[in-house]
Order: sequence, then C-alpha cells, then structure tokens
Amino acid sequence: MQLYAFEDNRLIQASVALRKKNYRCPECFARVRVRGGPHRQYHFFHLRTEGNCRQREKSALHLELQMLLCALLPEAQMERPFPTIGRIADVACAPYKQIFEIQCSSLTLEEAELRTQEYESLGWRIIWILSDDRFNKKKMSPAETFLRKRLCYFTNSKKIIYDQFEICLGSLRLFKGPMLSVRIGQLKSLPTHSLKDGPSLLSHRINQGFYLEGDFVDRLLKNPSSVERLEKFEERFFTNRSRKLPWKISFKKRYLSFFHFLLERLCP
Repeated sequence: MQLYAFEDNRLIQASVALRKKNYRCPECFARVRVRGGPHRQYHFFHLRTEGNCRQREKSALHLELQMLLCALLPEAQMERPFPTIGRIADVACAPYKQIFEIQCSSLTLEEAELRTQEYESLGWRIIWILSDDRFNKKKMSPAETFLRKRLCYFTNSKKIIYDQFEICLGSLRLFKGPMLSVRIGQLKSLPTHSLKDGPSLLSHRINQGFYLEGDFVDRLLKNPSSVERLEKFEERFFTNRSRKLPWKISFKKRYLSFFHFLLERLCP
C-alpha cells in the first residue's frame, strides 16, 4: 500500500490527493493515482505494472512500522528520497543521519549489500528491521546472514522491535535467546575500551561501533560480567554438537539455566 507520491517536485500524502489526477511514484516515477474510501485507507496505485517497485509491494505491517518509527522519532521523515543514489528511505532521521529500512518481504544479498553501501557512502547509518514472519527462522537467507552482522533487529506482528542472543553456523541459526526489546532513538557510540572479546554475535556488532538502547550490546555493556559466561556457553554448545551427542537432551538443563540467567541479567 503506497501512501506517498510526487506532485511535480512535491511529495504529498494519499489522504490529500485528488481522484483521477496523475501523480508520480517516488521510486519508479511511473504514473499513479489515488483510491480509497470510508472502509479502505486512501493510497496510490500504479496505472501500469512497470518492473520491480518496492512501493507497490509494501504491506500494511510495513506501513504501520514506518508510522511507528516516525512517532518514536519526531524529527524523522517517511519516504525520504535520495536522488543522488536513486533511493527512497523507509524512514530517515536527518538530525541523527540514521535510516531505517523495514523488510517484510524476501531480499537478495546483492540488494542488501548495495542498499547498505549506497546509504553509507552518503554518510548515513542504516538500521535494518526484519519481520520475523519471514526472517529469524532456523535457516537464514544470504541477505539475513549478512545483515545480522550489522545494525539489524527484528519485529513481530505486535510491532515490537527486538534483538536477541543467537548462535549461528553459516546460514543455520542453531540457538536463539528471548526477545530483547530495543528502544528506538539515536545510535550510541561503542566505548573503545569495552567488550573486546565475547561470543561471535558480539564480535560482529563491535565492528559496527554503534548500538541502540536495549539491544544485545547495550545489555552486555551494563552487565559486562555476562560476556564471559555467554562466550563459554557458545563454546560448550559447539563442543557438545561436534561430539554428536544428543545435544537437544544433554543441553536441556543448561538451556533452561541460560534462559533464567539471560532473563534475570539482561532483560529489564
């Protein structure tokens, strides 16, 4: 469902657009018109299907998350165009130079890498939010494998944005902890003296140099003694697995103990 379109060089909302008047899609520049009514939200539709346009593919959840992010960040703007790279950001917060890209549909590795690289080339930080209706499964796509090593979080049908501790091997997610609710705001710089070593997920995040309040890194910064325990847990996990033990059974007690520990120490 598409809520914005260009009228000349001005971006307008579907709620104020005129019926039977041609507008331009901000992404593919094809002709669009508005439709809707008392029982259906006003939105733009393409007069002709021309190639792959992300605006046409956006779900209701996608739009609801965009509006939620804008509500949490009053300075943010939906559907901000970046003409120099031919992109339109889902949500862009200019004061923080942060872009939020919401992904509720499939994504290729090439597109994930390119979108990230192009926004970062302009000096913006990109934060990915992946719907767990499609992502956060045992088998990860190449794009998800790439993104989880960056600033990337999940969201669910209740529009809760969350992070998690997880153990992965290649494209397989072997273990994941409980949801760690993330508070949307300005990215924080990671102190250079902290969290040098730890589980593999932490190592990847440290390389990014930033984090959000409430995410996995933030909780470990507040509880640094947890880092070593999580690292040992990951090591034992792989050791038991490599010995081809019935690890689902042998890990049951440790699994429950770990959840108790994580919920007690990391969750507020």
